[in-house]
Amino acid sequence: MSCEVGNPLNELGERVAILGWYGDFNVGNDMLLLGVLFHLRRSAPNSRLIVFSWHPKATAKLCGDEAQVFFFHKILSVMPKVDTLVIGGGTLLTDWRLTLPLFIPFALIALWSKSLGKKVVLYGVGVERFCTRIGKFLARKFVNAADLIVVRGYQSLEKLKVLGCEKKIFVKSDIAFRLPPPSEKERMEILMRILGSRNLEASRRSFKVIICPKHSSENNMIEKTLAEVADKLIEKFGAKVVFLPMSTSLYDDDRKAINRIVKMFRRSREITSLRGRYSPSEVMALIGWSDLVISMRLHPLIISAKMGKPAIALAGASTPIAPPSLDKISEVIEFIQKKSAYKNMDDISICHINVDADQIISKIRELLPTCGYYPRCLKHAHS
Repeated sequence: MSCEVGNPLNELGERVAILGWYGDFNVGNDMLLLGVLFHLRRSAPNSRLIVFSWHPKATAKLCGDEAQVFFFHKILSVMPKVDTLVIGGGTLLTDWRLTLPLFIPFALIALWSKSLGKKVVLYGVGVERFCTRIGKFLARKFVNAADLIVVRGYQSLEKLKVLGCEKKIFVKSDIAFRLPPPSEKERMEILMRILGSRNLEASRRSFKVIICPKHSSENNMIEKTLAEVADKLIEKFGAKVVFLPMSTSLYDDDRKAINRIVKMFRRSREITSLRGRYSPSEVMALIGWSDLVISMRLHPLIISAKMGKPAIALAGASTPIAPPSLDKISEVIEFIQKKSAYKNMDDISICHINVDADQIISKIRELLPTCGYYPRCLKHAHS
């Protein structure tokens, strides 16, 4: 059974623990954590929130005063003292390759928490198809032990049914959608800090394109394609091209992909490669400054819709710890389009990563009327 809900969180108790992929230097996961905190603060304003993180210092800086942060291993001593365990969001239910040894602790922690009499909530999660016997067994036990299940799309709902989930399943858009963007003043301060006054002034009348690649050792052709696209954007559109990393962890660092792509450029001096670690607010400000986003990752597409920017999704990439992104990206975008929550979701075009540079440029031409381009860009685009 399933239905959509406005706000299913209530009666969580005085102490609520939150578990997910936090502190892994991934902007998308940071957005998910802030989204969980945002919803919990509205639903349970008097609850004390506790977050488990792989990097407590970074997570504490992100959360501010919203939550108390502990290192992941503290869960054994903290969980007996809390009332509710919230697990979410993102693609947490999968046994894809190296994710199985990561999924098993989540499932065991949830089952252990339930045995202690705690409420267990799965909130804003994505579900991938399970392939292993142990993965299917634990996932079925895991979801049927939960007191509340909220998934981010109908594909996840159907996959839970296949697993044998007997609980009511609620469907709600990706929790990152509801994060408020930075104010205009905050946006300008962020842009000045990251891009500098010279770049901001020089790009004022340019066609500004942000490209978010994904570090993957399994498909280098897309990196060559992105290099060709960047060159063509500069040649044909006079564009200002900025490469933005969304994940900068040791095992999943998009800056490595950017470095490889830059080496393929013919016009490497004319692009901007950002190399830092950025917060959700900083990424929102950068995407709000742009005219178009091209992304292999999900959350730049979500931000582009929030900020009113058209985007091209390059879906299908995988890594040893992340299954192919086509299902994840299409699930979230299709759900939001169906609900018409954001009119700009219709301006997101989904392409498979096997697409070539000319096909991407053709998609860009189709999106030009929605890009807020300047006359100079229009002249270049049709030359």
